[in-house]
Amino acid sequence: FSIDAIDVIQHQWPPDYVNMYNQKGPEEFHRICQQYAKQNQNFQLRIVAQKKIDTDRARIPVKDISASIETPVIFLTYNRPGHTRRVLAALKKHDRRNLYLFSDGPRNPSDAQAVEQTREVLRSVDWCEPKLIFREKNLGCAQSVFSAVDRTLENHDRFILLEDDCLPQEYFFDFIETCLDKYENNQTVFGACGYTVPVEETILTKSPSDLYFLPRIGCWGWASWKNRWNQLETDLGRAYNKALEEGVDFDQCGNDIQLMLLSQLTGKLKDNWDLNWMLTVYLRRGLFIYPTRSHIVNIGMDGSGTHCGKTERYETTTAVVQPSNYPDQPV
Repeated sequence: FSIDAIDVIQHQWPPDYVNMYNQKGPEEFHRICQQYAKQNQNFQLRIVAQKKIDTDRARIPVKDISASIETPVIFLTYNRPGHTRRVLAALKKHDRRNLYLFSDGPRNPSDAQAVEQTREVLRSVDWCEPKLIFREKNLGCAQSVFSAVDRTLENHDRFILLEDDCLPQEYFFDFIETCLDKYENNQTVFGACGYTVPVEETILTKSPSDLYFLPRIGCWGWASWKNRWNQLETDLGRAYNKALEEGVDFDQCGNDIQLMLLSQLTGKLKDNWDLNWMLTVYLRRGLFIYPTRSHIVNIGMDGSGTHCGKTERYETTTAVVQPSNYPDQPV
């Protein structure tokens, strides 16, 4: 390290600092922190030093605490620079600053160039200082998700996860953050998803709220909390047998789950992570939140993805009005 400055300061975050920062703004917030520290006789030593940039470590600017207190966004990428660029543009538009940008290593030599092009796009982020995690080896889809969430939760108690084909729409972050805040203490709720399948307009017009609950998890633009993710069933075979013993209805939200479970357990379906999360929620009689109108557009149904071919099947209605009706309890 080379030391630039050493200061003795009085600056302490008060209770409920996240809401206070959002309500008061940076200048007033820092003034309150200074007064709070003086009242408590709290002193700190601040040393500003420099070292060679390590892209596999978290870096947060000293003077910009907004990135450290907002919900972190995990962004998973592989070999699609065009898709990556579009999602990053949405993150910039929404001024998301607490970013964990993950890049999986090439699966084979033919993917190496596209992976590097994608990493160049990630390096181009200029509105904040993201955490860049570039994997030397290929982890695959499942381990990429597991390791990225675990890594991020070392420093946070909640997260938002986007893959490179999940394009956030205008009200996505407002919807997800509201759900994370409102249902954090309801242990029945395991997370929230920004995407929803098409819902008939006649049903939408009669809906009293802007969301609904299902036992089935959603993974296109989703979020959860650390204490829920820590319950993850990592052994799919053991979780499946336990679900059979407890009489879990695998078809409660679609008859494709049983088929996918058997395909993965017999090795026909590979590198799939969401079935572990699905069984975790099923076993705990949990629920997942979905919007009545989608806040995510999946741009990966163009034949470029690992598990999905080219199709228009998942096109859906996106929200044009900010959601405002959130039930106090799951209904």
